[in-house]
Amino acid sequence: MRSDWKEVERRIVSVTKSGRRPVAVTFLDGEPADIEKFEDSEPSSCSFWRLAANGRTFYTLPESHFNCAVGAYTHNIPLSADREKETEQDAEEDVRTELCEARGGATDTAPREGA
Repeated sequence: MRSDWKEVERRIVSVTKSGRRPVAVTFLDGEPADIEKFEDSEPSSCSFWRLAANGRTFYTLPESHFNCAVGAYTHNIPLSADREKETEQDAEEDVRTELCEARGGATDTAPREGA
């Protein structure tokens, strides 16, 4: 039996009264035959939530989440070795920036006198 998703949406919205459309996510072993495959590129996995909340129905593949290390991690999608290295470098740079700002300002990687 196939669910009437419009009715499910109506019922959720009537109960939650959030003013936002509900979004559903499922993890499947194969590609669904009756759903549009997402073919574009998005900067982050969170972007898919926005698209779905605006009424678009689609499915993604693991590579759709490669632009977002956090999304890949939360969906348990292994990144390529190159992307994993890039993510580690980004994280290290973020930590350096935070430490430098906490020490009083300079965000370059050169040591500060007296720091």
